[in-house]
Amino acid sequence: MFAQPVFFATDHWGAELRLQWISVGTAVDLLTRSGYQALLAGGCVRDVLLGREPKDFDIATDATPDQVESLFPNALTIGKSFGVTIIPVELKPGQPQAGHFQLEIATFREDLEYHDGRRPSGVRFATVEGDAKRRDFTINAMFYDLKTSQLLDFVNGRRDLTARVIRTVGEASSRFQEDHLRILRAVRFSAQLDFKIDPQTLSAMTELAGSVASVSRERVRDEMLKLLAAPGRIAGLEILCQSGLLRVLFPSLAQKLESELELWSGTFSRASSLGPAPLQPELLLAIFFRPVFVSGSERAFREMISKELKLDGLLIKSILFILGNLEIFLNPGSIRRGELIRLAADDAAASTRQLAALVEPKLAALRETQIQDLVGSSHPLPVAFLTGQSAQALGLRDGPEMGRLLREAYLLQLEGSFSDVSSAEAWLKSKLN
Repeated sequence: MFAQPVFFATDHWGAELRLQWISVGTAVDLLTRSGYQALLAGGCVRDVLLGREPKDFDIATDATPDQVESLFPNALTIGKSFGVTIIPVELKPGQPQAGHFQLEIATFREDLEYHDGRRPSGVRFATVEGDAKRRDFTINAMFYDLKTSQLLDFVNGRRDLTARVIRTVGEASSRFQEDHLRILRAVRFSAQLDFKIDPQTLSAMTELAGSVASVSRERVRDEMLKLLAAPGRIAGLEILCQSGLLRVLFPSLAQKLESELELWSGTFSRASSLGPAPLQPELLLAIFFRPVFVSGSERAFREMISKELKLDGLLIKSILFILGNLEIFLNPGSIRRGELIRLAADDAAASTRQLAALVEPKLAALRETQIQDLVGSSHPLPVAFLTGQSAQALGLRDGPEMGRLLREAYLLQLEGSFSDVSSAEAWLKSKLN
């Protein structure tokens, strides 16, 4: 069962969301006092009915964009051709950008024809019922009238919420052919909400799996990051595999998983043992791509995941660190202590240690004790006693030999061989004689 739609029971919401809610109420009040219908729409209605904290609020109205603009002088009309008006809201006057958000007010509309599998060629203004029937899934197509406390449900969205089912509004194949991204959104909502996908909807997803190849990799990336972070990620990944979507989006990984699926899914299954805190994206992506990572082929791996998910450079760097150093953190005694101390101070080291615990859970506690004994409290790393400038002052020429000696000096420093700059300089002088 789900919670009653008591939208004003906001005590459990975060402070910023409550401030947003006040702004939503003000906007709805202004629209209704001006003679227009103004309803909460989509995801926020779904989340409140499920007893979840909404991520944001959308308002749907019969007011045209011009009429909305006349009521809100600071309105942004960048989405005007699609019936959308953006209202910048300052939550805390005088506060930094964190105190701002954008409220979306959309005119009831129906979509015109889709030609590119992404967006309609245009829209025409419609009734609230027509607006509901253009939306992707029934659970996202409900409206709530704050003035009358009435839920408007034209597509049996509440029924599907109760049954915990993801179902398209209307015929599934047509809805997915309009916007191919909806196929991935179905998987993601299933994982986030722990809902089953309606059999006819899943059948259409499987039939049209190849169409997701046309979806931009930026949009694929966003959906995959949300899916991997979801509590039901295992079920979501199973749907990706069974429907053929994984093979379309990540062919190299899909081929590798034919022999490693059990190990891969097992690592993901154990991820819930790491506690309630959200797992870092780099850890989830490292688990996801681990089957296709080959040590020594980092450049090819970087190019592959950059192409397939359009990840930013820092995130790719962290993924490479995790996978490239996993064996070291599985066997911390395999390298010298100074090297381990240096690696353990990296920002991605915590995620690497988490992955090691997931890969070999039986030895996790013993290994962590060993790492802690070797690493100690050397975080953050200390400033090096010796630098290129000080080495040159001692008579060492710039070049590969200087780099080798400075690296060795720093490792010795981390291992406690030097107590101060003088002892480090004395060591370096001994190497020059």
